[in-house]
Amino acid sequence: MAMMGLAAVVLAGCSHGAGGDGGMPAQFLGSWGADCMAPYVRFDAKSVHGFPTARDYPLKAATLSGGMLAVTYTRPDGDVTDTYASSGSTLTLTKTATAKGATAMNKAPMAKCK
Repeated sequence: MAMMGLAAVVLAGCSHGAGGDGGMPAQFLGSWGADCMAPYVRFDAKSVHGFPTARDYPLKAATLSGGMLAVTYTRPDGDVTDTYASSGSTLTLTKTATAKGATAMNKAPMAKCK
């Protein structure tokens, strides 16, 4: 019985890291920027931090499908979904969508900052 409980805890931890419960996939956790001296965004397990603001926004969902990472978070003026192209070790912001509409983005590819 104890082994079944431990297995459930381990499996629950795995689904979170994979983004299965809306959490950020583990490989994207951390700060990202075209220039890591001034990062663009930081992804935590349950929040998104856009620089240079000093505020974290609650993460609603993060899904990786076909090389595209869709990240939905809540700002005071409503939900935002940013879509990033994931290629090798880079992320490139391609689109931002809000209730008012979507905007194509032309951002430089970002690397994970150390």
